[in-house]
Amino acid sequence: MNDRRTEGVKAFNSLARRLYQRDPLLVLVRDKLHIGLGWSTAGMALLTGGVILGWPALLKSPEPSGGFVVGLVQSFIIFPLGVLIYMLLPGFLAGLFTTLQEKKAIGDRRQAGVESYDRFLARWIDSANNSWWMAIALGLVLLYWLYRLFANVPGDVTLLTPKGLRTWQRLTILLVYTPVMYGAALSLVRLVIGVIFTQRLFHLFKIRVNPLNPDGAGGLGVIGQKLIISVLFATALGAGATGMIIFDISAGHNPFLRPETWALGAIYLALTPLLFATWLWLPHRALLEAREEALKPLADEFLHAMSQAEPSHEDDAQAIKAKTERLAEIKRQYEFLRDTFPTWPLQNNALNRLVATSGLPLISSLLSGLIPGARDAILRLLGK
Repeated sequence: MNDRRTEGVKAFNSLARRLYQRDPLLVLVRDKLHIGLGWSTAGMALLTGGVILGWPALLKSPEPSGGFVVGLVQSFIIFPLGVLIYMLLPGFLAGLFTTLQEKKAIGDRRQAGVESYDRFLARWIDSANNSWWMAIALGLVLLYWLYRLFANVPGDVTLLTPKGLRTWQRLTILLVYTPVMYGAALSLVRLVIGVIFTQRLFHLFKIRVNPLNPDGAGGLGVIGQKLIISVLFATALGAGATGMIIFDISAGHNPFLRPETWALGAIYLALTPLLFATWLWLPHRALLEAREEALKPLADEFLHAMSQAEPSHEDDAQAIKAKTERLAEIKRQYEFLRDTFPTWPLQNNALNRLVATSGLPLISSLLSGLIPGARDAILRLLGK
């Protein structure tokens, strides 16, 4: 048992490292400097907080405004969360595919000539670890540099700084932003590619379901766990965007002039349904398919028994009773198997809570825009 667990850990670590072996930043932080997750997130929070909020405090800038509060949210929620996702995501995705393999949930190929599972994993690694993604991430960072250096966004915390020092503050902030934005772009690419290859997995391979697997999901419980974690992360990003919208509105600024708001909102709105469609609906269909495959022989047997159960003049009461009991026994076994097979990768209560939680940022954003409008309409009706 211990040997098998050790082999599983080695396979997991190997797959996770292959996923970022061409990413110089993550290789530097994790494999060369060996900086842990706690130090990375805490260090980023302190660094961004010092840079974004320290300048106005040292220069005795005006009283805190919506821009100050947005800087607070960015420093101690959004950026540490971005670092957390960036460092955990390779292992997060590797754990999905290695756990399915360890639980023997990957069945036969659906068609002859389809690539093996090892080849499938190799293609996933090649797609996610392409050097072009690093170049695109750096290009996005460069565009953001140009925007922040030459645009004055209403509510920008750097506007609290005297004009002569504003450019230096923005340069300092951008130096801190750069690794986070680079990591966020790569994390988004890795997650989307992981989702795409999950879809390919269900398309290329049959899923072997064990109804009595301890995870309560036929061996697919790991997908439900990944769904919960990823949706909560997406919801946290959506909550960050909502917080920025609310604080900008309260300060009298247009919240949609911030590229950060657009980026966080777009990620939340696009990823949430994609995650549900891939890591909830596809496992649901696979579990239903496995259940139908197990129930089909009983359904065929019931039809056959029913055709033979028609009473004849030669049947006595005992023969009729035997035919009826046979039909009842087949039906009982059918219902037993039907109720034994799970149909979702996570429990209904957890699913309901997850769906409700994932919608909170969207509802809050809509209400934050409607409430001020409703207040103004009421004041107009009252003649004030």
